[in-house]
Amino acid sequence: MSTQNGASVPYEKNERRHKVVSRMSILLIEDDEESRMYLARLLCKLGYKVKEASRGGEALDMLEENDISLVISDVFLPELSGIEIMKKLKRKKRNKNVRFIFFSGFVDEQMRQEALQEGAMGYFFKPVNIMQILALVGAGMELNSIRGDSDDQGTNCG
Repeated sequence: MSTQNGASVPYEKNERRHKVVSRMSILLIEDDEESRMYLARLLCKLGYKVKEASRGGEALDMLEENDISLVISDVFLPELSGIEIMKKLKRKKRNKNVRFIFFSGFVDEQMRQEALQEGAMGYFFKPVNIMQILALVGAGMELNSIRGDSDDQGTNCG
């Protein structure tokens, strides 16, 4: 396929990305409902399957019940922190490959270092640059595609 000026369009790469996106699920954990809804809508519009949680315990239950590829989480949550959720999940064989991206309204460099040392893909301070998060989401999904992870879970987008 080519454009009017004859430049080649990377159709196969775009087609592959669409297949990757449409098969992967993201769990978005944020106790601020407005922020959670905004990011969930954006991810849904980009074709990702998004599940939402507002508390740490709720998030752990959802991770047990669903095949989640990526978690985007606030660090400070009711019940359990996002980092505690990641640590608990990494101990379980079934979900140990789930990737995490964190964000926080509190600038705490020590917490950021802990998250990254525990295996987080990224850690952002609020206000979050949405393009940086989306770039990491895309990278995480591409890694899952290479590894062969996928799911067939439904989405709450609508």
